[in-house]
Amino acid sequence: MNGPYRATTRRDLLIASGTCALGVVTAALPVSAQEKPAVEVKPDAPEAWQSALRAITGNAKLIEGRIAMELPEIAENGNVVPFTFVVDSPMTEQASVRSLRVFSTGNPQPLVGTFRFTLENGKAAVSSRMRLAKTQDVVVLAELSDGTFLTAKKNVKVTIGGCGG
Repeated sequence: MNGPYRATTRRDLLIASGTCALGVVTAALPVSAQEKPAVEVKPDAPEAWQSALRAITGNAKLIEGRIAMELPEIAENGNVVPFTFVVDSPMTEQASVRSLRVFSTGNPQPLVGTFRFTLENGKAAVSSRMRLAKTQDVVVLAELSDGTFLTAKKNVKVTIGGCGG
């Protein structure tokens, strides 16, 4: 074709739509999937989840309670374990939840996800699914606007093919 312009080909259209779709998928991922942790934690360490937790909280005291956890006691399929976490907070300028982090104590990568909230959320709640490699505890950490941390923990038994695991 002559001139500075050329016709758009099918290849151009596929490349452009793929690039656009990749941008949408990346924007929809939880924050933890997009960012590197501030402190590198060796995932194979037996207590890697505690190191990851300390990297976030430092020496702050963790307060148990005010987090409602909906997790199955027995997960027949560890690949898709549903969860819902709700933090009891007024979500006002004086008191709100900044972020909620989910840890698994037995997975190779202990940080399952990080969810950030603003006052416009109106409620600090999150529902999704996670993968659990084996029977383990799921630990939730909520960071409040005043710098304090709330925590909750629940054990989830992962069965393999419906037979105890």
